[in-house]
Amino acid sequence: MSLSRLRGGESFLSFKLSEITPYEKFIEYFPGIKCEPLEFLYQTHRTICAMDKYLYEDLVRHCWRSISWAAWIALVTPYPEKYMLKFLKRVEGRSSEQWSVKAAIMRLRKKSQGNDLLFAKAREFEGYLARLPFSRIPLRQTNIEAQIKNYNKIRTKLREIYNKEGTNAAISYLRCRKPNELELSYQQWLSKMGLTN
Repeated sequence: MSLSRLRGGESFLSFKLSEITPYEKFIEYFPGIKCEPLEFLYQTHRTICAMDKYLYEDLVRHCWRSISWAAWIALVTPYPEKYMLKFLKRVEGRSSEQWSVKAAIMRLRKKSQGNDLLFAKAREFEGYLARLPFSRIPLRQTNIEAQIKNYNKIRTKLREIYNKEGTNAAISYLRCRKPNELELSYQQWLSKMGLTN
């Protein structure tokens, strides 16, 4: 939330940039070598690599914490997208404290930017991000209602087996049954889709 307020944003970015500077030589070696003081840079980079319009819309739809993160991504990504502007405009003006939303909108509109020092820091951060290798992180869409329905169906079946046949039969059912699409782990889903992580 430090990124939500102008003064907090300035001090937060100054601190993060001061952490990066002594360790920037390690940026070139990512992901083979990771350096803990660069974790905020990596976290921002991972979000950019995973970003698509559905994830961005979800971020902007929720609380100010996620809106601040969405604005931060739009402010520093080397790969800005038109959908970012569309979704940020929906929350523009809701709070006078949201400098990051206003700043991101100005950046996406390619307009002159108010606080030169702050934008210089954001551009410096963007420069570090551009040195990291971009690799798309595929995300799958999830139907929460279908997952809950599936979970309840399995739970009911498991209860029936347990009541009729006992513990061993219930354990055997869990071990032997083939999981459906909704139960696949992310790694299993990637493999099934022929994608790599």
